[in-house]
Amino acid sequence: MDFSATIHGTRVVAELKARITRGLVVIGSDVFSRSDLAAVECYCFTAASNLSHILATIRVANGNRKIENTRDLFHNVPPEALMVPRL
Repeated sequence: MDFSATIHGTRVVAELKARITRGLVVIGSDVFSRSDLAAVECYCFTAASNLSHILATIRVANGNRKIENTRDLFHNVPPEALMVPRL
């Protein structure tokens, strides 16, 4: 995407470019950026950010540990655990 520094300003352009590659969804050690989500046609970035914050509080069903990565989430967290408000 082409951002014009003369229109938006240098600081705004730098922030917009950084937002494209910065991690938006963090699932343990896995980090997904806006570009990663857009590649699978997911454009609801607010929901993706909410998902990241909520997953940070959920514990794995067979132990009292945090989610390690996306694979751990799918194999060890029951879908009922994700039925929370704002998700």
